[in-house]
Amino acid sequence: MKLSCCFSVLLLVAAGNSIIVPDKDLEGGGPSLGTDQANPGQSCRHIYESNPSSHEKSGYYWIKLTTSETVLVYCDMGSSGQGGGWTKIADVAGSDCPPGWESITIPTTEERVCRGSGEDSGCSSANFSVRGHIFNKIYGYALGYQKGRSLGFSSYYSSAHNIDEHYLDGLSITLGNPRQHIWSYGAGISKTSYINKAYNCPCSSFNNEAAPNFVRNHYYCESGASNNPSRSDYITDNVLWDGKDCAEGNSCCAQLQMPYFIRILPFPINGTIDYVEARICQDSSFDYGSALIKEMQLFITYDP
Repeated sequence: MKLSCCFSVLLLVAAGNSIIVPDKDLEGGGPSLGTDQANPGQSCRHIYESNPSSHEKSGYYWIKLTTSETVLVYCDMGSSGQGGGWTKIADVAGSDCPPGWESITIPTTEERVCRGSGEDSGCSSANFSVRGHIFNKIYGYALGYQKGRSLGFSSYYSSAHNIDEHYLDGLSITLGNPRQHIWSYGAGISKTSYINKAYNCPCSSFNNEAAPNFVRNHYYCESGASNNPSRSDYITDNVLWDGKDCAEGNSCCAQLQMPYFIRILPFPINGTIDYVEARICQDSSFDYGSALIKEMQLFITYDP
């Protein structure tokens, strides 16, 4: 991180990791909003709008929650290209999976990834607290791998007809109860045609089925396999949802912002929803096929 002449940093150590916290606005002679525990902001957005020295300086800032507790949170202050003032609510890596998911080691590469906790068809939920924040936008990204014969959105066409079921092989991000769809990351069976075309991604030229009506165009879908994979394959040479290495003639890698998504909600969430939910879903057994989560991050903000 490049720092200006009027901006210093305080180095903290938490859980063995170095955390860089913007500390002082030296030109102003005192702690800037959010850079000192005694001067917390109301949110990352509040700090971004009130403290110009925070712009383009993503890091950990102090905010006061609605419970009056003062905590350090990670704020994206513009480094992602989505503007500033975003509060990170999820930061998942394969070596540190949230409750509800399971961390496993890929046998061929020894890389740690997250999988769903169930062996049969269904979804495994992980909930990420919004800690009382008001928000009307959510953005984030996920990257993953294909395991075995993942079947895209085919279960929606055959049996799992609503958002509460395992409507895809992949990752489903939702909000609230009843669930509101935010984004889906699907894993199709192959980059090439397959005998059951519904097993391919909806964006594939080999599939004439649309994505589920509650998903609409709010999804990414890729396959890592170049042919018909076996159920035991861990396909790690092609990362899912990164917008690269799609087959010629399909639109699955056409979205330039991949793997990032952003959703503007129709109304602000104001204390009525406690968490954002991410579910790893699989159409069949894990042994048959699924999607593995390599990493995932989620951010929220309020932008009136």
